[in-house]
Amino acid sequence: MEVLKKMLKDLRKSKKLSQKKVAKAIGINKDTLRNIESGKSSLNAECIPILSKLYETSENDILKIYLSDRSDLNE
Repeated sequence: MEVLKKMLKDLRKSKKLSQKKVAKAIGINKDTLRNIESGKSSLNAECIPILSKLYETSENDILKIYLSDRSDLNE
């Protein structure tokens, strides 16, 4: 989760988007997004397409890190 949380936070900040705006776009509250970015909660994979559009990045880039972090949790 370390890589994913940092990536998501860095992408959001680079696009100058607030947590409130991103949370609203993916259908969660700001506190949940804060928890995802701090590693306290997991990202729902269904949010990846929306995040990739918001952050103007490839779904595959986010998905690779998401899956890598998930496999690290299972080890």
